[in-house]
Amino acid sequence: MTEAGVSEPEATWEVDDEEPGTDPVDLSGEQVTAVLVCHDSTTWLPSALASLAALDPAPDYLVAVNNTPGDEADVLLEAARREGTLDLVVPGRREHGFAEAVEAGLAAADADLLEQTVVPRRGATAPPRRWVWLLHDDVVAEPDVLGELLRHVATEPDLDLTGPTLLVPSRANQPRRLTDSAVGVAGSGRPVPQAEPGEVLQGQLDRPADVLGLSTCGLLVRRDVWDALGGLAPELPVFRDGVELGWRATRAGYRVATTPTAHLVHRRVGRAGLRARSHTGAHPSAVDRALGMTLVAAHRTGPAALLTSLRLVLGCLLRMVGFVLGKAPDRAADEWRALRRYLAGGRTRSRLRERVGAAPATDQGRATAHRLRPRWWYSLRLGVEWVAGAVSDAWRDLGGRRQDTSLDELTGDDFAGREDAGAPWWHAPLALLVGVVLVAGVFGRMLSPGLLTAPQLLPGATTLTTSWGRYLDPVTAADGVVAPPWVGLAALLATPLAGHTDWVLVGVLAGAVGLAFLTARAALRALDVDPVTAVWVSAVWALLPTVLGAAQRGSLLAVGFAVVLPLLLRAATRLVGRPGLESVRGAFGVALAATVLLALQPALLVLLVPAGLLALLLRPRLRAQVAVAVGVPVLLLGPWWPTLVRHPGRWLTGPSPTLAPDEPAAPWRLLLGQTPGPAWFDGGPVPLAVTAPVVLGCLALGLLGLVRRGRQPVVRTAWLVAVLGLAAAVLTSRLVVTVPPYDEAVRPETSGWLLVALGALLVAGARGLPASRLPGALRRAVSVLLVLVLLTVGTAWWVFDGVTGPAERRASRLPPFITSAMADQPVRTLAVDLTGEQTRWNLLTADGPRLGDAERGLPVGAAERAELGALVTRLVATGGDDEATRRLAELQVGFVWVRGAEPVEVTTIGSTPGLQVGSDSPGGRVWTVTAEAPAPPAPAPDPVLRALAVAQLVLLLGVVVMAAPALRREEEDEPVARRGRAVLEQEAGR
Repeated sequence: MTEAGVSEPEATWEVDDEEPGTDPVDLSGEQVTAVLVCHDSTTWLPSALASLAALDPAPDYLVAVNNTPGDEADVLLEAARREGTLDLVVPGRREHGFAEAVEAGLAAADADLLEQTVVPRRGATAPPRRWVWLLHDDVVAEPDVLGELLRHVATEPDLDLTGPTLLVPSRANQPRRLTDSAVGVAGSGRPVPQAEPGEVLQGQLDRPADVLGLSTCGLLVRRDVWDALGGLAPELPVFRDGVELGWRATRAGYRVATTPTAHLVHRRVGRAGLRARSHTGAHPSAVDRALGMTLVAAHRTGPAALLTSLRLVLGCLLRMVGFVLGKAPDRAADEWRALRRYLAGGRTRSRLRERVGAAPATDQGRATAHRLRPRWWYSLRLGVEWVAGAVSDAWRDLGGRRQDTSLDELTGDDFAGREDAGAPWWHAPLALLVGVVLVAGVFGRMLSPGLLTAPQLLPGATTLTTSWGRYLDPVTAADGVVAPPWVGLAALLATPLAGHTDWVLVGVLAGAVGLAFLTARAALRALDVDPVTAVWVSAVWALLPTVLGAAQRGSLLAVGFAVVLPLLLRAATRLVGRPGLESVRGAFGVALAATVLLALQPALLVLLVPAGLLALLLRPRLRAQVAVAVGVPVLLLGPWWPTLVRHPGRWLTGPSPTLAPDEPAAPWRLLLGQTPGPAWFDGGPVPLAVTAPVVLGCLALGLLGLVRRGRQPVVRTAWLVAVLGLAAAVLTSRLVVTVPPYDEAVRPETSGWLLVALGALLVAGARGLPASRLPGALRRAVSVLLVLVLLTVGTAWWVFDGVTGPAERRASRLPPFITSAMADQPVRTLAVDLTGEQTRWNLLTADGPRLGDAERGLPVGAAERAELGALVTRLVATGGDDEATRRLAELQVGFVWVRGAEPVEVTTIGSTPGLQVGSDSPGGRVWTVTAEAPAPPAPAPDPVLRALAVAQLVLLLGVVVMAAPALRREEEDEPVARRGRAVLEQEAGR
């Protein structure tokens, strides 16, 4: 036997087991006094004591301080002392923080060591370097953790403070994950961890690194440095005390670094809210936030301290608002609690500022501390990353992607987790395909010059003023008429684009196929439809606006229905099928989608209200959610209801009803999907050979769902909606109604009702189809092929038909000098079109007819409109006189532009006094009005309309926030922590 008590082969085996190139380190010159601080620790203290008993090497002296004397922990600590694990047990006080408990423990240990004249356990002959090792009661120490720390300080003598890598508790066969060990502090008071908490430990922290501070859990500090700095700051009783000590040490010229080879499991029960009767309180996040702000403010003096406090308070308020908007009321409440604690802690900040000011500091130390702190943009970068993550989550959520079990999980890869199961979106062929279709559809039109226009679409405005003016300015063409809300929604979407509604139109119309596919797939996945079925049914749905011909005509009604109807279905599914806050979120999602749909087609209210009543009958407990889903859209669109009451025909029409096709459609053609109006290459409707197979296929699919799943409420409801939608389409196609502002007779557009009916049939069929049994690779291949064919066909008009199709991008037909003149001065152009059998005319403003003008009418009253009509007839037939040109000047008409005029008509118009003959233009003939007249006063903005618009905007933003996903606080999922929470709940129940 050797002197160590083991055989020679065993000793040789121990040497060979060491890492290659690692020389033994003499630790005899290091003396360690460890302080274990306990507080309400009965649940997790046994495992901590067991791990400390197994330490090799062990500390020279281990003292435990129990800040809750008289509890069951005293029994456990005394037993550990009798067994030799502890050398001393010191009773503390419940109101003491960690710093005060450590000071009490060190004082007792120093006194006991003096009395006993304890010889260091490693038998050092020279005076040893003394160290203080701080421990929490919720640790599980690895046997060699202290040895690794000591080997590090022994090999790097200039190291003054170091700490281990802290790990999250993990179950067997699970990867080891990091928690915060080396931490800094941002200017906002936020902690700056060396690695993200929860990150898998896989070698990213292998090398020691100089840091600003360390956690006090496992912190090893040279005793002389501890005494020189005055130990921990009692002003920070629980959190941020290790960072504060490291910051003072760095400023004083001492070195703080990590020891990545030392591992210590830290349960962080204080942050989990399991020390409700300690300084952490019931809201540890609020305490941590307040102490972080206190730490930052204490390192500022003079005017800088005041400015820092103002910045911290403002940041706290902004975060609180952000959490409210993110539907995280608990986190918003934590910010409020932190702010109150910070504002009430003026004396604490002063004492900590005095402590910092009294501590030694060197110029080099200050420079090192500044270098180790994060730069000012750190919090901004976190905000950008958070927004990017939210957008990524929304994309994943919209696409209906689910985190299914991965191959790595099934094969036991330690680094596989459910959060890693989903591949990046660019690795998914389907997502990539949809992205290509969207880009092709949008940029296929964006690259063409001019503005997007179509038979049912006027060009969009190009500035914020003109975009919002279409909604906010009073309608002068008729009394008691306000701009429709869909114009305001278009302006709102264009606001981030500097008011370029034309860009919004290109994105919405050209990208409608891809957007409709994504929203439909998300809705079908919410209904638990098989993934493959959801893919190709969604592709059929995305194709429908094009098959019906509505997308080619620029129908905002059809495109809006195709994108928003699935969102309504998905939100309704969440409202009815999810509990708690998710049901509330679904209610606001229904309200948001219903607001958009009602703005496009007010008659949908006759379906929304009965659906809400039916939901109340079936689910009485959802009365609050149903009230939100039905009442909020009615409230949001409130300013528009008087206009609809005065003009009931507008209930049945979509956006810009005067631009919709006015020819009737045979009911049988309509039921087969052929809607009137130009949509095909020959200028006519889409042929029945294209529409009929698609519609009959939807019908067959719906019948299949009725046969297979006819008893399911979803299928029955879908068929009821389909029948009502087809009936509404046929009935409205036979009607002629009058619409504001001039009570013109129009035919309601039927494409919206057809989409409602066909979409309901697709839902019924998707629920009835059996799940796909194809192998995974073949299933994905079939899905991608189907979507490729359908979406490419649906986008072909937008990409390749820019010349012959009914929708096109074109520049203004007005001569450039007229456009330039109207932009420079407040003049209008009287445009007269003589190319047809009837004389048509319009009064153009600076930016010409734009989206929404068809429902606003001319920028003159009804009497002036009638006068202008008579004046145009007179100019073309017999010519005018001085009175005619004077009246044109009074109406701010600066130019008369005539298209299709015969030579006789040109001579007649040119004979009018006060009209100066202009040059010919490619589009027609131009005359300048030379008569002068005082300009009429500009119409004053209506303060009531603007106040209502502001109220609508605020309410709409609130609905959007409530419909968005909520922020969630990560929950502690460690077994011992759960047992501790159960104990506290049981005690509270007593």
